Amino acid sequence: MFCVFAALSHSGMSMSFTTALNTVSMLAKRAVARAAVFSMGPHMFTYDNINLKTSIFVEQVPGAMPKVQSGTFPILYELWGVVNPDDLLLQPLLDNLKVAKDLTLPDVLPTIEGQTYYLAQTEITIVKALLRYMPDFSKTDRYTAHPALQYTPRRPLPLNSIKKFYPLKTTTIEEASIDGNLQFHDETRMVFTIGSGLFHLIMNYAWCLLNKHRFKATQLGSLSRYFLILEKKRLAGEKPDYHTLMAALGQIRDGLLMDAWRQKCGYASLEAFAASNPAPGELTKIASEILYEFATPIPEPLNDSDRKPSDDIINQNTRLLLRDLLYLHELTDAVSSGDFGRIEDILPDIAAIFRGGGSNNYCTEILHLLDDCIWTYLDFPDTSCRSI
Repeated sequence: MFCVFAALSHSGMSMSFTTALNTVSMLAKRAVARAAVFSMGPHMFTYDNINLKTSIFVEQVPGAMPKVQSGTFPILYELWGVVNPDDLLLQPLLDNLKVAKDLTLPDVLPTIEGQTYYLAQTEITIVKALLRYMPDFSKTDRYTAHPALQYTPRRPLPLNSIKKFYPLKTTTIEEASIDGNLQFHDETRMVFTIGSGLFHLIMNYAWCLLNKHRFKATQLGSLSRYFLILEKKRLAGEKPDYHTLMAALGQIRDGLLMDAWRQKCGYASLEAFAASNPAPGELTKIASEILYEFATPIPEPLNDSDRKPSDDIINQNTRLLLRDLLYLHELTDAVSSGDFGRIEDILPDIAAIFRGGGSNNYCTEILHLLDDCIWTYLDFPDTSCRSI
C-alpha cells in the first residue's frame, strides 16, 4: 500500500501517504470535537460491531495487523421532539426507578387501542398485496391513492425530517459479548437505559420465524417446503443472509395472501373480481375476513388428549406462519416510515412471538423497554418519552 501511494504521489496523481494519514487523523479529531459539543444537548448514543479485513496477501508475522480486526463503531444521534432539555435530567429517572414495581401480566398485554390500530394496518397490508399483483387495480389512482386504503399514522416523525448524527472513533473493544458490552460502556460513556437496535430487532425476528417454521421440506406448509418451491438454496443455515431471507419471506407472505384473495373474492378469478370495480370499502371488508380466516390461529385445546384426528395441522401451521409474517411486515414498514407509534402498538405481541420462538434475549429487551415506558419515563412529556 505504501509503495502504491509513493508511486502515485511522485507522479502527481495523489497526495503522499503521510499526508493521507494526517488528513484522516485531523478529520477524526474534528469529528470527535463536534460530537463533544453536540453531546451537551439531547442525544442518543448508538453503537454496532465492525469487522475490518485486510488483504489475503498480507504476510502474518509477529506485530503485523491481523487479517480481521473486530471492534465497535459508536454514533451520536439527535433526539427529535425534546423541547425542554430538563426532561432528560437523570435525577427524576432515578426517583422513578426507586418507586418502580415489577411488571405484571396486564402491563405487557397489548392495549385495546394498539390492537385496533394493528388490525386496521394489517387489513391495508392485505389490500396492498392485491393491488401490487393485480395491474387492473393500479391502472388509476382510485385504489392506490384512496384515503381509506392508506396506513394510519400513529406517532410518525415529521415529514422530510433529517436526523443529525456524529460518528465517534472506532474502538477495538468487541461488543459482541456481554463482557465486551460492559467494557465498552465503561470506557466510552455512562449508558443509563439500553434499547434494541431496530434493524437488529427485525433481523432477529426474521431468524426467529425461520427457526420456528422451518421444519422439513417434505412437510406441507413449512418454510423449507416453500423454499424448495421457490428454489431458494441459500436459506438452509441457522442465520442466512438477511436480504435473501426477507425477500423469500415477503414472497411467501404475498403468495399466501393472493391465494386467500382468490378464495374470498367471490368470483371465478381475480381478473373478474378486478373487472367488477369493487369499492374500497368492500376490499377492506374482504381483507378483514382474510385476516380472521387465514391469519388467525384456531384456539388450541388445553390438553393433548382433547385433540381430534380430524384437526387440520397444516391449516393451523399456515395460519400461524401468515400471522407471524404479517407482524414482520408491520414492523418493517413502521420502521421504514419512521412511525414508532406503530412499533409500540405491537411490541407486546413481538415479545410474545420471540419468547415462543426461543429468542429469550430479545423478549427480555422488549420487556425492559416496556418497563421503562411504564415507570422510568412516567412523568415525562409525551414527545420526550416517544423520542427516547
